[in-house]
Amino acid sequence: MPPKRARGFGNKRVSSFASLKSNGARKVIRITQPLDLGGTLSVPPVVQPASKRSPMRDENTNSSNKRRKADNRAQSWANILPSLLTAYKQGYGIEEPAPQALVPIDDPLLCHCPESKRKEKTVTCIYKCGIRTATVKYCSECPDHSLPLVLMRRHLFPMTPSGPNHAVHIEQMRSFHNLHYICRVSVHSIASWAQAEYHQKLQATS
Repeated sequence: MPPKRARGFGNKRVSSFASLKSNGARKVIRITQPLDLGGTLSVPPVVQPASKRSPMRDENTNSSNKRRKADNRAQSWANILPSLLTAYKQGYGIEEPAPQALVPIDDPLLCHCPESKRKEKTVTCIYKCGIRTATVKYCSECPDHSLPLVLMRRHLFPMTPSGPNHAVHIEQMRSFHNLHYICRVSVHSIASWAQAEYHQKLQATS
């Protein structure tokens, strides 16, 4: 508490006050915050500056999101692969799909659910002789008749574990595999070859 002789103390706000030392000398003490009535400090609220996101934090977040998506995709493939193998074997029991075909065969094993449960989707199918789009029917209620399994029974491997838009015939996948792992052709070269090969034989869509 400043001494009463502090000039300006009272109803006014002061930024300094004086006191006497033991030897009688006058000492002026300055304060950084003004004094209110009663000698209390009036401290304005501290405004926190808006925090800026660190580029390193954003990069780590993006990496974590990509890694989580990759893990989820890998888990989805692991869950569906056994069912795809079963569907592939069932395709031989129905009618072996010809790799040179341009239209997928019908699926007589499709469930007997009402038409209201049936759905259709246009899928781009890649055969050995070309690329065509086809409308594929599947069931939205029966797990054994989902779109990936319906495609696999026709020996068309889905490119995604759920809701695929593209599918590749098994024999064409075997050719790609041989080119890459036996002939040591790079993936980019295979893609360039496929683009030129399919472009000469037929259009990509019809």
